[in-house]
Amino acid sequence: MNNLLLILLAGLVFLVLGTYAVELPFMMNYLEVSDFWRLTLLLGTGTGLTLATWATLRDRGKNRDIVSRMRQFAALLISSVLLVPLLVSITNHWLLQRPAVPQAVVFETELPRNTSRFGNIPQQHPTADQYILIFVWNNRLYRVSRDHPYFPTAQTGDTVTLPIRQGRWGYHWVAETP
Repeated sequence: MNNLLLILLAGLVFLVLGTYAVELPFMMNYLEVSDFWRLTLLLGTGTGLTLATWATLRDRGKNRDIVSRMRQFAALLISSVLLVPLLVSITNHWLLQRPAVPQAVVFETELPRNTSRFGNIPQQHPTADQYILIFVWNNRLYRVSRDHPYFPTAQTGDTVTLPIRQGRWGYHWVAETP
């Protein structure tokens, strides 16, 4: 029984890690990325504290040692803080498929980046494998990244159109296709 439980727990950990790997590009390209992380981490902390306190109070009459109670409290708190941002992001863009709306934005700049895990060879000139678009929308400055350039010929101050989607919880992102 313990071996089966460990295998299921390991499978759950790999499932969460794999889902984060798929979902993280969406999370980091939300236009309100700082609001998203602030709200979901606070929500995860509140949920974790509520669950952990409830579990601790539920087991109050039992004769369990303090270490096992603290372990349970920490496990519930940490798992809630890790899972709530993932669940909010998934439900934001998977539950409600609103079409992308073309929005006029003011182009600021587009920065090519080369990200190499192993460093660059000095004799070779690296090519860009990521492009960071910086633009103004609704009088706020935003930044999103993609594997290819959005507007290679645009100049600073030009008005360009981006397909922007709004999710279930109100977080916006730039859609790949309209």
